[in-house]
Amino acid sequence: IFLLAILIPACASSSLAFRTMYSAYKLNKQGIITYSDRVLNGVSYIQHDASTTHGNSGGPIINVYGEVVGIDTWGVSDSQNLNFAIFTGELDNLVYGEPVTIAELFQESFDLYDYMIEWVLNNYTTTYLEGQVVSVEYESGNYIYSISYDLKDEYLYIDLYNDILYFALDLKGDPSEYPYYFSYDYNTLEYLVEGEIDATAFTSDTTLFNYKYDGPSYNKENAINLTRSAMCTTLSFFDYFLRVNNLEVSIEDFGFLAYSQEDDYNNDDENSSNNINTSATKEWFVEQFDIAKNEYIDYLNAIKSSNNSQISSLQSQISAYYAEYLKECEQINERCASMGMLYSGYHKNLLDTAKSNYESSIKSYSDEISELRDENSNIDNEINNPTTSKILSIVADNCGISEQQAQEYYNTYML
Repeated sequence: IFLLAILIPACASSSLAFRTMYSAYKLNKQGIITYSDRVLNGVSYIQHDASTTHGNSGGPIINVYGEVVGIDTWGVSDSQNLNFAIFTGELDNLVYGEPVTIAELFQESFDLYDYMIEWVLNNYTTTYLEGQVVSVEYESGNYIYSISYDLKDEYLYIDLYNDILYFALDLKGDPSEYPYYFSYDYNTLEYLVEGEIDATAFTSDTTLFNYKYDGPSYNKENAINLTRSAMCTTLSFFDYFLRVNNLEVSIEDFGFLAYSQEDDYNNDDENSSNNINTSATKEWFVEQFDIAKNEYIDYLNAIKSSNNSQISSLQSQISAYYAEYLKECEQINERCASMGMLYSGYHKNLLDTAKSNYESSIKSYSDEISELRDENSNIDNEINNPTTSKILSIVADNCGISEQQAQEYYNTYML
């Protein structure tokens, strides 16, 4: 069966795209189905060598009758056009969803607020004030971060505290309200700064507005700078918290559209808050890189296992042809013996024809076995020395970040 791959680029978020990070530029070939029913992760795929280019996931695979038989889905780079299309019959099993913008998610932040409360109530590690507050805590150096929920007043806080400072950011359930924050000085037992934050515009350089400060004037600037630093560190922790717990939301979904972790991570200020930030991010990224590496190796092993099964099947077919060939030779010998023509030219021609037919019958199987073994050899090399860019692509996909950002994290924390 010959295939034509219609080159229609697909949106990266298409529900038909499956691991498009494995796609690569592929060599031109004939457009032949090389395996008609390869099953991976419970899904049937058409393995083909039709020429495709990077980004064509979601484009149709069409046969010579103009019928769409599959949707081009993914391929393996550095291979001999090892491409895969999902059967059109599998499409009915897919779950379709309407795309949602960040702005729409922000309007639904009240639901996210309730979602976080439910998560905290199901996972809290500490209780305070006779059970009126529950908290999920994380310790880093001298600082303790937590996500706290006040059962009585129904406030959801992101907290940072040690023996010097206590800082809390109330996410606010109503998207029409600004998130509320306050910082508390443990030495004087007084509030430092309290106020509201415009989440949509806040960055590490943002000037605080609508804030209240009742302390001495000479300490005002220090108090504001300390509060802003605590706010940045707390937001970075919250982003880290959401990612490592696989909650499938980010700080952007809570309205923090302009805040950039990089502003905080790249700050030259050597205070302990920024150092904790970097440490937490490094730990998170190294963990995500290891997860992605294992996923990639599992994927390669699945391909190799499928290849081995196919090789075994092909060898069985060759063995069956060989048994038929031996049986045919035996029949030729008996017939020629009965005619008194054993070892004659006629006898030799019959045997040569039978051998030629046998070799012709198994050639395609032998060639395919050779290709599969070559592919397995390349897979073994890739397993022993995985390509970093492919792992980073999986990290980006798993964590909802760009490949460029994943590369920057890798350069910073792992080189």
